[in-house]
Amino acid sequence: MIKPSTLGYHDRYVNNRILKCLSRPQYIYSCGLTSLTCVVNFLWSRKLGIITQEVLARQLGFSAKSSGEESPGNRTILKWFRKFRAIHHLTGTENLFLDADSYLAPNSVGYEKMVANVKRTVRSKDTILIHHTANHYNIVCGYFESAEKPDEAYRKDAFVKRWLLLAEHYDRDNEGPIDSIRFRDLRKALRDKDYGVLRFNSKGEKVDWAPRHM
Repeated sequence: MIKPSTLGYHDRYVNNRILKCLSRPQYIYSCGLTSLTCVVNFLWSRKLGIITQEVLARQLGFSAKSSGEESPGNRTILKWFRKFRAIHHLTGTENLFLDADSYLAPNSVGYEKMVANVKRTVRSKDTILIHHTANHYNIVCGYFESAEKPDEAYRKDAFVKRWLLLAEHYDRDNEGPIDSIRFRDLRKALRDKDYGVLRFNSKGEKVDWAPRHM
């Protein structure tokens, strides 16, 4: 018989504010721009009002319907964010949060600390992550853990599988609004090209979690 003291819920979280700010659907090849649209609305929609992907593209100097290549690259996305902040006189930071070199192998020293840092960031009110793999950008909106074995579904000491939940703005071929990737698979996915997880922060700007018109 299982003792009640050994039972508990595994760690699961969805940031619904990110889902509210998701710009869906996207234009073809505009996943980078559309992801950044979600970022700026998550961080500053109360201060600036809702910024559409068309308005954001125009402020950055191009059209949302022809925003460039399928995957503009991490440096370009970070540069767009800096330009947006400069236009609106906003404080903030942007950086490469995780890549193939910084993503630690499971069971290695520091791996659990890295996972905890990812979870803390996903729960943040003033920080948001863009996930970039397989020539596609989307938004990290949560995480999910579950036991590996059916009889350990509520065991506190169970070995758990972990997923990152991804808010998806691609709305073709019956693509759903939330995708996922296993934590362990993310390390392998980041090895190709300049893939990574990008972090954007409002750095002390007052955040009001009731976006206007939303």
